[in-house]
Amino acid sequence: MSDRNPCADLPDRTLLATLVGTEQADALLARANGRLWPVLCEAQRMPYTVTQGLPPSTLAAAIELVKRMLVSEAESRSVLTSPDAVRNYLKLELGQRPVEAFVCLMLDAQHHLIAAVELFRGTIDQTSVYPREVVRAVLECHAKALICVHNHPSGTAEPSQADIMLTQALKSALATIDVPVLDHLIVAGPEVLSMAEHGQI
Repeated sequence: MSDRNPCADLPDRTLLATLVGTEQADALLARANGRLWPVLCEAQRMPYTVTQGLPPSTLAAAIELVKRMLVSEAESRSVLTSPDAVRNYLKLELGQRPVEAFVCLMLDAQHHLIAAVELFRGTIDQTSVYPREVVRAVLECHAKALICVHNHPSGTAEPSQADIMLTQALKSALATIDVPVLDHLIVAGPEVLSMAEHGQI
């Protein structure tokens, strides 16, 4: 007996239809030109209403379950050994946001996730981040290491000069309490860029 998920070979339309009905699935895919990522983004913003006995937010509930599963993996394993779980969670959590948000992934000594804390929210192209508030949040969570994350609603994941300067300021501030900044991730739609991997940490 195969352990392969029987849904793996089904087309996007069929899978969506099982959650929101055929009419709603067709409408979502039509608005997204057949691409799945915009559908998932729109689904998370749907109000809870009932159409033909099916709540359109069923898809949003399924996405939330996936996010919680990914968080659970990051809590039980080092984020350094399960980077895909972290990145996939961030894509779903921040990739569709219309404004910038700054999130800290608080880690314990084994680099397991303690909490994902959203500290600041801004406009479509900037967020004011205060290092002293980051230090305070780290101390409150008893974190031993940190990964900074913010999104670029513009859709471009490349770090700006301001992003690089902010990262250095956060590293300096957190060094005073012996908490390393392991990475600064930038989320742009379905893309996640690691500043550490690009030598910018």
